[in-house]
Amino acid sequence: MKTKNSFENKLLSLQDNMLNFALTLTADREEAKDLLQETTLRVLDNREKYYENVNFKGWV
Repeated sequence: MKTKNSFENKLLSLQDNMLNFALTLTADREEAKDLLQETTLRVLDNREKYYENVNFKGWV
């Protein structure tokens, strides 16, 4: 059974990697932070579409 906390913990554990990836895409720290925020909100909005047996990092 998936729990809200485990989903959020997985997402939090990826934040640094996501920011670094956004920096490679934008080459601008503020834009990268905006992209990270937008992506995080989109992931949270779609959490019901995630299944435990799917690679979380790949799904994000």
